[in-house]
Amino acid sequence: MHEVVLAVTSPKGEALAFQRTAAQLALAAGEKVSLAGVEVRSEAGGLRAFAEGKEITSQQSFWFAWSQFKPRTQVWRR
Repeated sequence: MHEVVLAVTSPKGEALAFQRTAAQLALAAGEKVSLAGVEVRSEAGGLRAFAEGKEITSQQSFWFAWSQFKPRTQVWRR
């Protein structure tokens, strides 16, 4: 899959991935985008990840690359 994802490691150490285009569409429609206690928000034209109200480190990556390093990644589905 050559999808771009917002890749996150949660504060509990869980690897998470949010498909960028689907997350942007969901947020534009007023839907909440969250998985395993991590919420994704649209800010300044990009996506940012938050846990417990604080911004956490995230990165944009191709799914195929991220999944090679984090094969047990949980994937957010709309």
